[in-house]
Amino acid sequence: MIRADEKPIPFEDIADALGYDGTDAIRSVRRLFTIHRVPYLRPTKGVYLATPDQYRELMEAVTCSPSASEEASSMSAVRSASARKPAQSGSTLQDAVNDRLQRTTYPRSKRKSGTSSFTVVQGGKGT
Repeated sequence: MIRADEKPIPFEDIADALGYDGTDAIRSVRRLFTIHRVPYLRPTKGVYLATPDQYRELMEAVTCSPSASEEASSMSAVRSASARKPAQSGSTLQDAVNDRLQRTTYPRSKRKSGTSSFTVVQGGKGT
C-alpha cells in the first residue's frame, strides 16, 4: 500500500531515468519490472506507476543481478546440449527416407473443376 508521504512515480519518468526513449519506452519499463518480478501499480488502463520503494527494488535488481539475456542464452545452450540426439548412421537415415518415399499417395477426394470462370445469368437467383 502507498504511504501518504510517497508520491507514485510514472513509468515515463522511470523510462527517462533508465535512458529509454521512443514509442516502446513504457513497455520496456513494464517488461523490466516483470522480468525482475517487482510489482507495480496500474490504477487505470494504460497508466503505470511505481512507488519509490518499488523503484528502488527495481534498480537494485537491475544492478545486482546478471542480465536476463545472459541467463536465457546460457540456459538455452545447456538445454540444446542436453537434448542433442546421437548421430545416426547413414544407412539408418537412408532407410527412413526410403520408407517415406515408398508410401502410396492417395488421389484427391475432390476433383478440380476444369474451368475457373463462370457466367452470370441475367436476372439473378431464382429467376
